Amino acid sequence: MINIGFIGSVSVGKTTIINSLIGNFLGNTNLKRTTYKPFQFIKTEKEYSSCLYSHEIMKEINDINSKTSNSSALNEYPFYNDRWGTKINSVYNGLSIIDFPGLFDAKESSNKMEDLFLSHLNNLNFVFYILDSNQCLNNKYEKDFINKLITNIKNSDYYIELNIIFNKYDEDDDEVLELINEAILTIKEEFLSLI
Repeated sequence: MINIGFIGSVSVGKTTIINSLIGNFLGNTNLKRTTYKPFQFIKTEKEYSSCLYSHEIMKEINDINSKTSNSSALNEYPFYNDRWGTKINSVYNGLSIIDFPGLFDAKESSNKMEDLFLSHLNNLNFVFYILDSNQCLNNKYEKDFINKLITNIKNSDYYIELNIIFNKYDEDDDEVLELINEAILTIKEEFLSLI
């Protein structure tokens, strides 16, 4: 199985991206934290027959997120996206997409979500780190975490590929484009030297 983990700050758009990839609205999205536990969506060959099934998954995810628990176990759900086409669907069976809780929540006093993600790191083949284009790498917490993430990947006995995605970008906004270019420069200068 190929495991892809999505991580980034709270409200950066991880769940929105995952809902789009899955082709279904399975996780809530909001301007505040909506994901409190890691959710794993596993690609299946079989199309589920009704919208009710997706609705039931969404209800279960919302119920899990509403309860406080220190469990780091993955909650697993199947998904099928008929928009991918027959050939692509068959190639990607066994793919899993994992939605991890957002980092750097001002309401948290500990690094609980950071530790939760890092505890699963060696089970991932790909990490997609999502940056908000409007705020990319403008805080020390995020820079420190990316530094720690790269160091953990480098020291891992497993092959893990890190991909950085800039989200919430409007191509007509020159100021945001400047922030993105500065972040790319920071990534090249500060983080690539760690590899």
